[in-house]
Amino acid sequence: MKEVVNNVLQSANERIKNPFIFSFVVAWFAMNWEAIAIVFYSNESIDQRIVLANNHSDIYSTIIYPLLIALFYVIVLPYLMWSTEWLIKKAKYERKRNHYKEKADDWQGRTFEAVAERKYENARAGNAELSELNSKIEGLNNELENSNTEAQILRSKVDDAQKMIISLRAELAENKSVPREDYDLLINLDYQYNKFENSSSFKNFEKLAVSVNKYNRIPNDYSDLAIQKYIANDIIKRDSSHDDGFYFYYLTFKGEYFLKKYVKSLEDNDAIDLINTKESLR
Repeated sequence: MKEVVNNVLQSANERIKNPFIFSFVVAWFAMNWEAIAIVFYSNESIDQRIVLANNHSDIYSTIIYPLLIALFYVIVLPYLMWSTEWLIKKAKYERKRNHYKEKADDWQGRTFEAVAERKYENARAGNAELSELNSKIEGLNNELENSNTEAQILRSKVDDAQKMIISLRAELAENKSVPREDYDLLINLDYQYNKFENSSSFKNFEKLAVSVNKYNRIPNDYSDLAIQKYIANDIIKRDSSHDDGFYFYYLTFKGEYFLKKYVKSLEDNDAIDLINTKESLR
């Protein structure tokens, strides 16, 4: 009997997790709260409570309205949210495009204006002011070149972002076979590493991590406060004191993962000194 009850409860729990059933149940309770309150909290007899509950409910409140609300929540609402996000992205894209178009038109207009001014002044005053106008044109050309340089930098940033997206997609595809719990852990560690890169402790991370990973020792120029920060952030752990009075340090799983991420981010020439560390992390 206990097994039957457990199976029924498990089956009911799985069905409640269904978005449509869950939204229908919530809508049904919201539409029929008066009838429910009468049945459970009224002091009338059970027959009278049933009559009162029927008076406060009908086919619209028990079936039609909850069904419509559930359908709206499951089918219509996601499309509304998607439409809103699409409109916002579209507006941002158009705003940026208009901004750059206005800049390009402004540069082109200023160039045409300078050329026309040069012709006008040359016809009116001869060659007296030609050198000055040439200087203006040269300045405008310099501005245009600077703008082209800025545009090239922006394109380079876009290319870098696209490469990063490709890398993330490849990493995601590589991690599809990883169990969900481990995958969530890796995602969390990536997030923590990105925050760690912007912290004051990151600039000395390479020296400390290599020393701990290879020799189980902290470099002599590290203060106790700096060591405690790495311990508090679960990057390194300190073992019990040895007979010689020195502590034994080792990288935690999080510390090894951070070191592996750091090594992967280095250029080939910069990573030569850390090859032994990379081998130990494989």
